[in-house]
Amino acid sequence: MNPFQMIKDYWNNFSTNQKILYSALVGIVLFLIIFLIILNLRPNYQVLISGVDEQQGGKIISKLEELNIPYKVGPGGSIQVPEKYNKYELWMKLALNGVLGNQVQGYELLQNQGFGATSYDKQVNYQIALEGELSRSISTMKGIQYARVHIVMPSRTYYTPADQSKPTASVLLFLEPGATIDTSQVKAIMDFVAGAVQNLDPKDVKVVDNNSRNLSAQVISEGNIADAATKFDLKRRIEDYYTEKIENKLQMVFGVGAIVVIPEVELNWQKIEEETRKVQPVNKTSGIIISQQTETEERYSDSGTSSVPGVDSNVPPYTTQTPDEQNGESYKNSKSIINYDFNEIYQKVTEDKNGEIAQKSITVFIDLDKSPIPENETTKEQIKSAISTATGTTPDNINILFTKFNKDFSSLDDVVEIVKYWINQ
Repeated sequence: MNPFQMIKDYWNNFSTNQKILYSALVGIVLFLIIFLIILNLRPNYQVLISGVDEQQGGKIISKLEELNIPYKVGPGGSIQVPEKYNKYELWMKLALNGVLGNQVQGYELLQNQGFGATSYDKQVNYQIALEGELSRSISTMKGIQYARVHIVMPSRTYYTPADQSKPTASVLLFLEPGATIDTSQVKAIMDFVAGAVQNLDPKDVKVVDNNSRNLSAQVISEGNIADAATKFDLKRRIEDYYTEKIENKLQMVFGVGAIVVIPEVELNWQKIEEETRKVQPVNKTSGIIISQQTETEERYSDSGTSSVPGVDSNVPPYTTQTPDEQNGESYKNSKSIINYDFNEIYQKVTEDKNGEIAQKSITVFIDLDKSPIPENETTKEQIKSAISTATGTTPDNINILFTKFNKDFSSLDDVVEIVKYWINQ
């Protein structure tokens, strides 16, 4: 017998109410089966990150769309992704692209403290909140994608010397692609962080970027050049200044690790003292009369001679003859002594070079493997001209060398010998 016919006959034996009941049961079972299938096929979502603002959330969503990862936006600034994705791996990818940089807690952390928090817990939470607020503020500066701030606060005890209880801070900057910051911006960040932490000296704030460059070193070296304790120390600091200045600029073109700068600075410590004595009249033609003496002597043939006592015989006389003098009858002699006042100028000039740069030369090595610019004389002259303008060095004292960097540390001695060779040229 046909099975379908048997089912049909069996179905026809049911009453109308039974048919409605069984049809409803079958429909419900089918609905449940389909619902369970859809529910199993639908991915479960997990919270990837929460508490983000609109700007940062937009960056994260844009990156998730770029990675073709489905997402859901939930309340409280949360972003959810399917559970099949490893959220820790996603965190690393998003952090690598600089979109998770400001996910730090600020002063809102202090609002969530429990009543049972100890004084130590409150101190730690305050430090974390302060670091978060500083990170957020620095992240708003031009050219900075995000920043991380770490503060080391010394433990305060009665046995801690004052010079050993100074706080320090470190700032990590993740720069926007193609962006750079100059020393004035770095100094502003150092002063900004130091102003927010009690007893923190700006010199104790270290600033580095995502390319492992010590940005604060150049700022500190500029400020300490005048404080150099020895001649060699001053020479070293000036050379470090030129090294940092040239490397930071050229690495933007050739890449990080593709530049080696070797400056050589010669300082002038010569000290010259010159003393002069100059005598000149008070006026342009003569001096000022301070005393004047006039003497007159007359002699007649019938009465002898007469003279004024105290006449200086060494002074040439000025003689006026009378008409009778030619006949030997009489003569008249007169003289005048005038004393003038003159200016006598003493001048002492001291010329102290005090470590002025007398001469400097700069050698720049560029890695051929990383250079995006071909090696030719035109390129070298352009680089020389740029360095000459930036450092005030004559192009004749600048050497540009394209070479393949030896990354094998076992051959480091060979590299040193090559460097010495080019320095001595």
